[in-house]
Amino acid sequence: MVVLLLLPLLLLLFAPAEPRVLWAAGLLDLLILGLAFLDAELASLTRLEVVRELPPRLSVGVASDVTLRLKNHGTRSATVELHDQAPAAFDPRPERIPLVVPPATRVQRGEKQEEQPGEAAALLRVQPPARGRYAWGAVYLRVRGPFGLAWAERIEPLARPVKVYPDVRAGRLLLAGGVRDLERVGAHQLRREGEGSELETLRDYVYGDPFRDIDWKATARREKPVVRVRQPERSQTVLICVDASRLMAVKSGNLTKLDYAVNAALLTAFVALRNDDRVGLMLFADDVHTFVPPGKGKGQYHQILERLYAATPTRTYVDYRAFARTLLARQPRRALVLTLTELHDEATTRPLMDQVRRLSTRHLPVVVSLRDPGLEAAARQRPTTPEDRYRMAAAAELLTERAALQRGLSAAGARIIDRPPEDAVLAAVNAYVEVKQRHLL
Repeated sequence: MVVLLLLPLLLLLFAPAEPRVLWAAGLLDLLILGLAFLDAELASLTRLEVVRELPPRLSVGVASDVTLRLKNHGTRSATVELHDQAPAAFDPRPERIPLVVPPATRVQRGEKQEEQPGEAAALLRVQPPARGRYAWGAVYLRVRGPFGLAWAERIEPLARPVKVYPDVRAGRLLLAGGVRDLERVGAHQLRREGEGSELETLRDYVYGDPFRDIDWKATARREKPVVRVRQPERSQTVLICVDASRLMAVKSGNLTKLDYAVNAALLTAFVALRNDDRVGLMLFADDVHTFVPPGKGKGQYHQILERLYAATPTRTYVDYRAFARTLLARQPRRALVLTLTELHDEATTRPLMDQVRRLSTRHLPVVVSLRDPGLEAAARQRPTTPEDRYRMAAAAELLTERAALQRGLSAAGARIIDRPPEDAVLAAVNAYVEVKQRHLL
């Protein structure tokens, strides 16, 4: 466009500076400007429809493709440039997408002719960095005119809120990696009639009954084969408690400890609900922020997921007293209490030891501690400066203190699982599976 407006200047360079030549150059510029305005007006009249297709679920740290589908209801092809105002934190690529949308065509359907809009699609790659709720903005379009002289800009009001959920896919991959062990202990199998652990009655042996079910004492008394009939285990209660205090904001790789704890909580809930157990949730820090009463079914899993997807670490300390007080008040019946937390130092963890002693009189407490790999690396480093020696000594002291705290928690009645954050997902599931396998509840 700018080049065209400069063309009349060439006329002035090679022609004498006469009034007629100046008028001709001015008229030529006006003609070009008029054509540009006409081109922009025609571009603005282009009948385009924009549809944004998001994935069914966005997950933290997982790259996903967003489809921008354009439909052209006009009679000429449209050259456009797209910019989707995705949340900047999602790192959308590419920022601008050029696209050519073919014109609409007439399609014969029976005795009638119907308009078939031309379609073209573009892909936008996004990768959410954290869980939570985000605002997705509008789609900005630049449509080129038929003469190629100007562009018309328009905004498609497609703004909407979006949710970014935990990466449960990664947890299920871990579950798939340990699928044989989990199936062996029944984590993937729903209970079937006659395969529980509670004795219901005795009956006469029938051909085909397993020999392991024969009750030999009853057989000797009755002088004929008698088998034990076991009823399925009644549904048990699992309460998953997630620490969301400031210590859980520490990062391990691209995720925080709370991210790993959320993934572990969701996968454990998934497995327990498939085993027909009742599962509840507690999210706590300086107080109990979320409590989902134990329940069953897919609806219960989705409720737990909705409460956890936007959980963020608070900037407060953790109050284990409030945690235990609420738990004992809201959950009077015996339950497996699976707590995902960080055993940092004695001042922080000593209250947990006291509360575990209270909880163990009624419940089965299992504590999954997400240890700090950086702390272990600092304790193993070879110091070269006085600062390195101090850092190594402090790390070694904290590790010794954590080991003593774990022994204290174990003596108070808790089962302790100490794993790096990356291993916490499968460790939590295995802890649940072991409790079920050994009938500890």
